[in-house]
Amino acid sequence: MTKEVTSATGASSRTKIAELREALGMTQQELAVFVGVSNNTIQNWEAGKSGVDQIKKFLRLCAILDCELSDLIDDSEVNESKGFSLTQLRALRKQWLEADDDPA
Repeated sequence: MTKEVTSATGASSRTKIAELREALGMTQQELAVFVGVSNNTIQNWEAGKSGVDQIKKFLRLCAILDCELSDLIDDSEVNESKGFSLTQLRALRKQWLEADDDPA
């Protein structure tokens, strides 16, 4: 399901972030950890409350420059990152939740 939102200019924007995230079986919190943003940021992106206008501008920039989004930035830091796999992230989340339930 694609969410439709209206920007401050009255233009309709669609965000498929939630749909794509759910198709992968990820929670908003898991996605937030992977991306390195807050859960609130993911909620705002999914609702189209923030970020959509900037994304559109970058996509327009890519069309003009005839390039991919990844061509615009030096993403070597991202590619060299040794982040968690989804399985590892879920295991850590389970540990955190169990630790919260454990009365110390």
